[in-house]
Amino acid sequence: MTFATKAALDAARKLRVIYQKVVSITGSYQARATPFAAAGFPAPGTLAGANTANGVVPVSGDTGFPVLPSFGGMEGYVSFLEAQPALNSLRSSWLYDMLFKAGAYSFGADVTLASQPSFAGRVPGADYKGLEIWIEASTTFVGTAVVTIDYEDENSNAQSVSTTLLAAMDTGRLQRANMASAGVSKITRVREAGATGGAFNVLVMRRIANILTGTQLSSSASVGFGLAPNSFLATGLPRVYDTSALYFVGDSLSGSRTISFNLEIALK
Repeated sequence: MTFATKAALDAARKLRVIYQKVVSITGSYQARATPFAAAGFPAPGTLAGANTANGVVPVSGDTGFPVLPSFGGMEGYVSFLEAQPALNSLRSSWLYDMLFKAGAYSFGADVTLASQPSFAGRVPGADYKGLEIWIEASTTFVGTAVVTIDYEDENSNAQSVSTTLLAAMDTGRLQRANMASAGVSKITRVREAGATGGAFNVLVMRRIANILTGTQLSSSASVGFGLAPNSFLATGLPRVYDTSALYFVGDSLSGSRTISFNLEIALK
């Protein structure tokens, strides 16, 4: 439940989260990319996942994710987002809560997962519709990978989807899986065929916000319009948790870029 009135939102206790990264990513220009392993604040994370058999549920404060202060048993809602991804053209970027990460899987992998940890506590209203599956390259691929993911959808029905990645996809690049359902509640099996080198992770993520970035002003400068400052209407007051693992995905990260955002969380 969000705030009943604007006055209640204005009076609510607010928390601030600051994120700033400098990225340098090359190749596979069309693929999405993440600054997760880049220098900045928070400290660089490790792209390669630590568990292929079960996967893990990342949380706030894990290396690479912003530290969120305790909400003290209250509910948190994003009430302000001022962002400057500073990309090189008019693009969209996204802020996610990473709910689940399994990997790193080598090319040719075929792994059936068991004892997967639950991420239900970070799914508002236990509504798994809208959750997304992403494939994240933890090392550069040789050849064209085809990743097949078996999973349970929002109604716990078995589903399977195959996604062909861009050829020779680079470290730090991502592609969203071509899901066969509205959502996902569990990853059950991961397979890859077609590549002769490379490794990847499988992610389940909940989108927090879309960020529109501005057009290039010169060969060395660009501006990010982001979401309208001080406008809760722009954010839509999405729910976040003090355990949320905030994760940025850029539409067109290439070369050296500065990415920053200032997030305000209102507590209820």
